[in-house]
Amino acid sequence: MFNFFSKRDRGDEIEDNEVLASITYMVKRNESGALIDVALSDYEEDSTNALCSLLEVLGNQAFYVDTISMIKNSLAQEGRNDILIKVFANIESSLRKKFINSAKEKFQSEPYIKPSDMFR
Repeated sequence: MFNFFSKRDRGDEIEDNEVLASITYMVKRNESGALIDVALSDYEEDSTNALCSLLEVLGNQAFYVDTISMIKNSLAQEGRNDILIKVFANIESSLRKKFINSAKEKFQSEPYIKPSDMFR
């Protein structure tokens, strides 16, 4: 399994006492969905600002692309293209469903005959 925060990538180890804030997403065995763990080292301003920085990252789609790129590179380095294909297929399927649902909602909210069409 890959570790994005390995010593070779960061150049140094991350020690627990250095972490001001963290947000961890996980899926446990026999659980139906994802779990989120948020941790702050304390309630001081530095920790609060670190948490806000993490929340900004989560709201930025560019970081989603960066995360996918990190996963792709790590799986490719380990020769696990089989898993990479499954991940990409799942992402593609999820995006397709969102697009279709969005289009359905848009068309359901529009009238079949627009009032402006009646006056032509």
